[in-house]
Formats: sequence, structure tokens, C-alpha cells
Amino acid sequence: MIYLTIMLKSKISPVFILLLLSILTYSQSRVELEKERLKIIDKIEFTKGILKRNESDKEKTVEYLNAIQIQIENRKRNQKNIESQLNAINKEVTLKQYSLDSVVDTKRKINNALSEIIRANYIHNLSQNKFLYLFSAQSWDDFLNRKRYLKQFNYFAKNKLLDFLIVNQK
Repeated sequence: MIYLTIMLKSKISPVFILLLLSILTYSQSRVELEKERLKIIDKIEFTKGILKRNESDKEKTVEYLNAIQIQIENRKRNQKNIESQLNAINKEVTLKQYSLDSVVDTKRKINNALSEIIRANYIHNLSQNKFLYLFSAQSWDDFLNRKRYLKQFNYFAKNKLLDFLIVNQK
């Protein structure tokens, strides 16, 4: 108490008294501190459990990510394989198209050649068959023109034959 009176007289005393009162009013008992320590320990244990579960989940997640990475690599290989197959098919289609074009061109040439042969044969047969030539005329005038042409052709052919014989006799 003497100490308090001395302090009251000094200038620092009011501040010190306030500080002392606040410390005394807020101070906890040992029992309360022990309860608080046990709560903190429980929280630490709970956090450890969560960390263990998270670590387990982390391992599972890493395994899952590795599996996904393997799937991605397999799909990339599959895509490259499909692209290679498509390239091979495109080359095959190009070769078959070239072959088809060649066959079509050959067919066209054969058709043209056959058409020429048939036409030549028809013309040859017409020239051999004078009656067919005359009667294939479309009109009466055409018939008379063809008859006159055949007379002239026969006259020309006989004259050329005679000329040829005369030249060969000499």
C-alpha cells in the first residue's frame, strides 16, 4: 500500500495503475489455459487428419493425371495412325483415278477406231454396191445426181484403165 501511495504521487502512477488493472482483469487462470491448450491440440490433430486425407487425394490425383496423360499420348498415336492411313488411301485413290482415266482414254480411242472401221467398211460396201448407193438417196434429185456421178466415175475409171494399159504396152 505504501508503494501505491508513492506511485500515486508520481506522474507515472495513473498509467501504471491502469496497466495493472487491465492485466489483472484479463489474466486467465491455469485451468482456462489448459483447456485452451487442449482445444489447440485437437485443432492440430484435426488439421493433421485433413492433411493426410489431402495427401492421399493428392496421390490419387497424380495417378489420375498420369492415366490421363497416357490416354492423351495414345490418342495422339491413334491420330497419327489415322492420318497415315488417310495419306495411304489418298495415294491409292490417286493411282486408281489415274488408272481409271487411262482406261477411259483407251476405251475412247478404241471406240473411235471402231467407228472409223465401221465407217470405212460402210463406205467400201456402198462403193461396191451401186444399187444401194443409188437407192440410199434422200430425194429424186439426189438419185439423179448419184446416177450421173456413177456414169462419170465409170467413164473416168475406163479411161484411166485404158491409159494405164497403153502406157504399160509401150
